[in-house]
Amino acid sequence: MKTTASRPTPLMTLWVLFCSGLFLGLACPAFGTQGSSRIWGQRPGYLDSVEQERRSRQVELTVVSAPSEDRDPLRERIFNDRLSREFQAQYEQRFGRTQAERQLFTPNRFAEYEYSSILSVSFVEDQENKQRFGEYMMRRLVEYHVDDYAKSNPSVRPVYELKDRIANVDMEVRPNYKFRFRYSYSGNYVDVFFENPLGVDTRLSLMMDPGSFGPTQINESILSLRYPLDRNITVSYHYKLEQGVWSLIGERRLSSSLSATLSGATYSEGTDGEDVRQNLVLLGLSWLH
Repeated sequence: MKTTASRPTPLMTLWVLFCSGLFLGLACPAFGTQGSSRIWGQRPGYLDSVEQERRSRQVELTVVSAPSEDRDPLRERIFNDRLSREFQAQYEQRFGRTQAERQLFTPNRFAEYEYSSILSVSFVEDQENKQRFGEYMMRRLVEYHVDDYAKSNPSVRPVYELKDRIANVDMEVRPNYKFRFRYSYSGNYVDVFFENPLGVDTRLSLMMDPGSFGPTQINESILSLRYPLDRNITVSYHYKLEQGVWSLIGERRLSSSLSATLSGATYSEGTDGEDVRQNLVLLGLSWLH
């Protein structure tokens, strides 16, 4: 009887190829060299026998030491402690004395809000004010570093000394009582400090047009008194002469990053002006990281 062989189907062909590959994969270790510690097709460092590991030489991982810290980072060369305190004081005068007060009047594009519990501005006006403050910071940074360069350069040092004599004037009225006048070319304001043996930090700020170069008409006069009761408690008083607004702030430091504040603000009766006025008592808890 004559028989005919059936042709393999594609499914049978794939099955045969799969079985062949599986068989070769299982048989591959047998083709390795006898006594070799490496399996065929295996990465270096892997062994096919635990006993061979005892005779192998292990190399410990070398840990790279941490890079040395920069003793003079760029940030500290641009913003030192003196500039940071100056910027902080100017920011508080413009946008609120305490962290709780600045958080209370958070910018809102759909409503007006107040600075220092009295001056009502819109969202756009607030953005313009903060832009002008940023421009003041840039001018002050340039001025400070140009002065720092001029002090060490003999060719331009006389110009710096003349500028410094105009902007900084000290006057002693009696022993341990001294007035210090400091004019800011960048912000166009004058700070008058009164040194006294009582330990009361006294400052009178005469604010002029920040967009003008040179003294102009005084827009606002701010009197600030600050007295530390102990290492953790301070009391401060601030009075704006033109707006007729005064505030009293007590601050207690709870930890290195946590502080509590109690502030009250009101205005003097009979003062002129069209600004919205209000009385405010605010208790705040601030955490700085």
